[in-house]
Order: sequence, then structure tokens, then C-alpha cells
Amino acid sequence: MYLCLSISYLLVLAIAIPASGFLVRTFILFHDCTHGSLLRSKRANSWLGTVLGLFVYAPFLRWRHDHAIHHATSGDLDRRGGGDVRTLTVAEYHDLPARARLGLPAVSPPARDVRDRSDRRAARRPAPGRQGRSPRMRRSVIGTNIARALFIGLLCWLVGWEDFLLVQAPTLMLAGSAGSGCSTCSTSSRTPTGRSPTAGATPTLHCAAART
Repeated sequence: MYLCLSISYLLVLAIAIPASGFLVRTFILFHDCTHGSLLRSKRANSWLGTVLGLFVYAPFLRWRHDHAIHHATSGDLDRRGGGDVRTLTVAEYHDLPARARLGLPAVSPPARDVRDRSDRRAARRPAPGRQGRSPRMRRSVIGTNIARALFIGLLCWLVGWEDFLLVQAPTLMLAGSAGSGCSTCSTSSRTPTGRSPTAGATPTLHCAAART
């Protein structure tokens, strides 16, 4: 994409489409590492997940903690407020202002990144059965911040910050929108009571793609 900047920015945007697909795939591998299911070794999953987290703007230990909360509370309207995806009933969604409804599904990785780093109270809340791990999560966030700053600073020094943004921004926007859409559809396929839709429960959001 950087080499194509001197040819045509339309070509750069075209390449951003498969590049964003690779970034989404990277996030999937990162996600599997948080579940400990990509590699056989727990330590290997942690190390690889930490490295992949640099590319997807996510501190591994903190994201693993929040994602565990997401799985423990998904579909339970009485335990909302933690995890990755904001859960709303259909009525709550329609009660939101139009601007809020428009921006709800498409939360980009940088936006989540700011939330992860600013929400210090959640970082001090250990996961069930993981007492005493909060200092490690804080170190994970700080370490990811430092590594990302050095990496981005090096790239900006090599190619210039304008070219860096021209290449990085469309890829992140496409990957973030696709990933958030898939995550929202996956969450919306679960019901508030944990029952299937045929049992009479109302799903949190309408998303036909999640039921195909």
C-alpha cells in the first residue's frame, strides 16, 4: 500500500480491502489465543497473543479478562456492563437517539483501545477465580502502549506520519467495522434468557446473518 501511494490512492484503497481481511484474521487468531485454543501450550498462547495484540491495538491480558466476562454474562440482561459488546434489547435500541443507533455497531479498534486504556476501574477488577492478577493486567496495558508507541513512531520516522495514516486509517476502519459487525451479530443471536428464539424469547438485536 505504501509503494502504491505514488501511483494512485484509489489503488491503495483497493488494497486496503484484502489488507483489512488479513487484519480481521489476525484478530481471530488473537481471540483464539485468549481462549487458549490456538496452541497447545498456555504460555505459547499468551506470548503469541501478546504479539498479535500489537497489531490489533489490544492488550492481551486485559482483553482476555474482559472477553471472559463477555462469555460469562452474554445474553443475561441482569449482568450487563462488562465485556466487549454492548447488549441492548430491541426496545432499548429503538429508544436511543438516531445518532447513537447509527454509531453503536461500528466501534473501531482504536476506539476500543482508548476505552481499554482509560477504564482503570475495570482493570482493577479481577476475573472470577483470578484474584491478584490486576497488576499483571495493568502491566499488559502499559507494555502494549509502550510497544505500540515505539512501533508507530518507527514507522512514522521511516515513511512519514502522513503516509502512515493514509495507509493505516482505511485498513483499520474497514477491519474495525467488519469485526464489530460480526461481533454484534454473534452476540445478537443469543437471547436474554439463554433460550433459543423459538422458545419465545426476544433476541437482543435483529440480525439475520447470525442465524444462517
